[in-house]
Amino acid sequence: MKHLVLSLTLTVLLAGLPSLLHSQTLKQVALFDGTKNEFPESIAIDHRGNLYLSLVSLGRIKKVTPDGVQSDFAEIPGNRVLGLTFDRAGNLVVAASSGVWKISPSGTPQLFAAVPGHMNLNDLTYDLRGNLYVTDSAKFVIWKVDPQGNATLWSSDPLFQPSATSTFPSKIGPNGIGFTPDRKTLHVNNTSAGRVLALDLKRDGTAGPARVFAESPLLVGADGLRIDVFGNTYVAVNIQNRIARVSRRGQITVVAQDNLLSAPTSVVFGRLHNPHTLFICNNGGSFFGPNPVREGVLRLDLGRPVGDRDPE
Repeated sequence: MKHLVLSLTLTVLLAGLPSLLHSQTLKQVALFDGTKNEFPESIAIDHRGNLYLSLVSLGRIKKVTPDGVQSDFAEIPGNRVLGLTFDRAGNLVVAASSGVWKISPSGTPQLFAAVPGHMNLNDLTYDLRGNLYVTDSAKFVIWKVDPQGNATLWSSDPLFQPSATSTFPSKIGPNGIGFTPDRKTLHVNNTSAGRVLALDLKRDGTAGPARVFAESPLLVGADGLRIDVFGNTYVAVNIQNRIARVSRRGQITVVAQDNLLSAPTSVVFGRLHNPHTLFICNNGGSFFGPNPVREGVLRLDLGRPVGDRDPE
């Protein structure tokens, strides 16, 4: 399939912030079939550059090779599947409606943690000790799952609550989650409130109080996130069809907003955490229509990340 290439010039910036414009390129990597309910929600990448996407309502994981070849990798029957990440052993870890699952490199799924009391497990990330942190977007909490699969409530901070005045159509709280490069702080999106929150991981493993790291109407609909090696947080803003970048000082820049973007729900950096390439999970508007239907994967070439060393 011929790739569609579109050059983008960044034109949307948070008012009052210094200009950080530079040229970027969006490419279509893979297209899915919305008529078959192939609406992707989350995206992960392995060490060989293969992409994995959760088809949320099908309970299925789709694999896309670096050459764009698609295949069905695994299925968790009877489940909605959302957030994806990899553990150290190379298993794909999935936040599903029945709990947290692990899928072996051969594609065999197994329930890892049931997470009693959860309502809507969404995204997940690991700390250096092998503990897993999982957002619950409907119960407005973060769960912690230890390496043995034991789940406990880690934080129920009031800032996880959805905004009562938000323009977002649903009451969705904590969503995308990831660690800063020093592995000491978690960034968490509050979708309804249009916020990126920060929580410090204390030495005893407990959660510090949440604080607002960035907040703007530009972030209403903040879904998945990834943090680069410089500390910049990239956010998929689903309902506004944009990718936003929050610098390590909390400055917000829109790095992509174009008609190729259709309800982007998550992002992941290229192989070996390459900070110059971002892959985007394009949901196609199944949750937030009337967006044009373009389900699949996009690639955003970032070039040299601007503002990676903010002036003192």
